[in-house]
Amino acid sequence: MQIDDFNVSGAVRTLLSSDSVASPTPEVIESMQRKHPAAPLPTAPNDPPAMTFVPLTPAEVLSVLESMPRGSAGGLDFLRPQHLLDLIGARMNDAASDLCDSLTDLLNLLLTGKIPSDMVPLLCGARLVALRKKDGGLRPIAVGNVYRRIAAKAVDIRIRPITSEFLQPHQLGSGVKRGVEGIIHAARDFLLQYSNDVKVLLKIDFTNAFNCISREEVLKISAEVIPEYYPFIKMCYGSCSLLFLGETVISSQSGVQQGDPLGPALFCLVLQCVVDILDVDLNAWYMDDGTLGDKPAKVISIFQQLILEAAKIGLTVNIAKCEVFLCGGTEAERVTAASDFTSLFPGIAIVSADKLTLLGSPLLPAAVIPTIDEKIRQLEIMCGRLQLIPKHHALFLLKNCLGVPKIVHILRTSPAWMFPSELYRLDQVFRDAIESITNVRMDYPTWLQASLPVRLGGLGIRRTEKLAPSAYLASASSLHPLISKLCPTLKPTDVTVATRAWKVIANTDDLPAEALRHVQKAWDTPTTLHAFSRLTSLRTTKDEVAHLKAVSVPESGVWIHALPAASLGNLLENNALRISVTLRLGAPIVSPHVCVCGGSVDELGRHGLRCKRSAGRLPRHDGISGELTLGLKTAGFPARMEPKGLSAKDRKRPDVITLVPWERGKPLAVDVTCVDTLAASYIDRT
Repeated sequence: MQIDDFNVSGAVRTLLSSDSVASPTPEVIESMQRKHPAAPLPTAPNDPPAMTFVPLTPAEVLSVLESMPRGSAGGLDFLRPQHLLDLIGARMNDAASDLCDSLTDLLNLLLTGKIPSDMVPLLCGARLVALRKKDGGLRPIAVGNVYRRIAAKAVDIRIRPITSEFLQPHQLGSGVKRGVEGIIHAARDFLLQYSNDVKVLLKIDFTNAFNCISREEVLKISAEVIPEYYPFIKMCYGSCSLLFLGETVISSQSGVQQGDPLGPALFCLVLQCVVDILDVDLNAWYMDDGTLGDKPAKVISIFQQLILEAAKIGLTVNIAKCEVFLCGGTEAERVTAASDFTSLFPGIAIVSADKLTLLGSPLLPAAVIPTIDEKIRQLEIMCGRLQLIPKHHALFLLKNCLGVPKIVHILRTSPAWMFPSELYRLDQVFRDAIESITNVRMDYPTWLQASLPVRLGGLGIRRTEKLAPSAYLASASSLHPLISKLCPTLKPTDVTVATRAWKVIANTDDLPAEALRHVQKAWDTPTTLHAFSRLTSLRTTKDEVAHLKAVSVPESGVWIHALPAASLGNLLENNALRISVTLRLGAPIVSPHVCVCGGSVDELGRHGLRCKRSAGRLPRHDGISGELTLGLKTAGFPARMEPKGLSAKDRKRPDVITLVPWERGKPLAVDVTCVDTLAASYIDRT
């Protein structure tokens, strides 16, 4: 299981992906060759003035390795970044330090580009994998040499401030935080601004963009913008490299390599010469996804110019995947404008408001319900797949990856809060999934507690119905400066209605401080505290109050955050997970019965935590004693568990005692007690 290898993202991809690896048949090989078209050898510009880059440091290399995705595959030699991180990450000895220093020297040598020319095609080549998509198409995945990828990642991190300044305000695909959200909010503001004239929103798509961008342009823009790293980029893209698909070798002669950490930045830099000349009201790009907005005649003219200019850098506009949305004006004017687009650009799609999405988010309220319906369908499939893996893995992935994290992009970038009934349906999918995974019945109080953050005693699987206004307000509040630069004529997003919805959910009129309104937690905390107060109003007995206070202690929820890896000893078997979740949520766990000790056991099953004949009581006690003994020995104080011959008059003896004096010539004696929060002797204190 990939989680046992600490590759959580890989586990998520495996669960969600409908792609499959395609065998290298003649048809697949031919398709991969078409996706890597032949091109003349780039004419490298004159080398820029000598600019020596600041060499990488061992600490920087270690930081880059730690930033690379867990489970990153190996290239032709199958060496992975994780292999190197395992060798040098701990830095516990001289050997690890020497290896890190040697790796740093090698990467600095790569950045100078001083590599023998006969090694470059292999060093800059890759292992090619063809993935078959659900629509039948093929997606090329190139896995390059690990040293080249680490060097490229280091360069990408260093140049982000430079590329961000060079590419803004229109290209937000490299070095801009929340660039996707900014584009979506700007496009919605553009559409919703009142206008008597017809307005057009045009979504641009290129064919095989990354593999077709001109390498000559890559070298030219690199020499101009980031000259200190030009030798490295020239080494990578100044000549052909080799891609190995099974036993077939494909020559890579154009484009930036998919899988190259530096590839997106280089692509955006080259495309910028086209983006800058597009004079329209809305001109927003996220890498190769462009969004243009203006009057129909203006957009048509600019689109024709875009097609010609893109061809100069090797790109072809895929008309069949471009989309046009028309609003404003009269019905007759919109029909005429649509006819103009379809006649000039045959095959282009004219989309309606209920199908208008941008970068994965619905733009207008009419598209929210269809988008959520599709998300519900996908989540139901995903929850079915979660039943096939260990329950602890399933709960961890649902909480951290596949539940609200899968929908939060839509919550932040669309008015989903306007549709509470749809979000309630979505929450029911999460509720059903938790019931199936944990085998715990989720009545209203139990579900209310489960949907609270872990710090308030919940499982951290949030209700989208309550989270949506907070997410939207945080996103909209944080992006005013970015949207103003992107399109100065746009008015800021109106959040008045969303704020009213938030006030109802949070049960307060006090908004977060102005300086904190860009932080989602600042909006979310009042709503969760109000939900917690509702829960406390439902659970008022002494035992229930003590239980809520106990599960709200920070340490009580650490196990929920921990990665459930068997190699770490953190993976709970299915029944242990059920018991842990049930005890945390205060839900029924067993049928009432009489214990073997003669005590009564109610449906909450808490008697087992204090029963003298409980099978788990002694292992818990001995586990704590063992950890204390080991800790004392590690600190230089030899210790022994449960020493004989030291019983006091009450016939009790210490659980741990040091064999050497601790203070004033006397040893340290330790008594260990497994506290039951709800035992009669502790309940008042709890």
